[in-house]
Amino acid sequence: MKQLLKRWVLRLKWRGKLQFEQGCDIALQAQFEGMNKIYSHSSFGGILGYGSYIGHHSSLTAKIGRFCSISNHVICNAGIHPFQVPFATTSPCFFSLRKQNGATFATQQMFTECKTINNKGLFDCEIGNDVWICEGVFINGGIHIADGAVVLAHAVVTKDVPPYAIVGGVPAKIIGYRYDEATIKWLLNVQWWNNPIAWFRAHWSLLCDIDKLKAYYDKA
Repeated sequence: MKQLLKRWVLRLKWRGKLQFEQGCDIALQAQFEGMNKIYSHSSFGGILGYGSYIGHHSSLTAKIGRFCSISNHVICNAGIHPFQVPFATTSPCFFSLRKQNGATFATQQMFTECKTINNKGLFDCEIGNDVWICEGVFINGGIHIADGAVVLAHAVVTKDVPPYAIVGGVPAKIIGYRYDEATIKWLLNVQWWNNPIAWFRAHWSLLCDIDKLKAYYDKA
């Protein structure tokens, strides 16, 4: 009954802006700019920019920009364990008061267990605009994925991803860029994604040909 009520509240609150499928777990405080969809059995808390969607079985507490494509089984987890000096163990029995094992030996918190954006705890990670994250990607807490980036399938993202970089692997490394340096600078300058919605309705085809997009802005 509680879940049904929550779904009803979400549908009413974000009517016309958000669609979500069966089995989703969406935080009531989450925000949606519009033209958003969350597919089945995904969980989300945070901010989802206009035209962005999240695929099946994903889990994100994140600030996500406009026109992002988040595939299936994409997870950002802010939780971390100590595994190096000075700690002699990875078990929370000895550094945490959270009682993950049902109990703890620790009498004080000895380690910060979650790494979030700016360590403020609001978002586990931040994703820019026009970002494509492929299936099965894992993102460490505190990571920034910049505008235009592409993260290839099954990558493990342990470092910030620069604008328009293509990253892949375990751990993820830069394997290329979507465009040349001059074009990337131009895109970051014009920030086409910040146009009003009416602009996209009138000029959507420009986003299918970057030369035409450049010509449009050169005339503006």
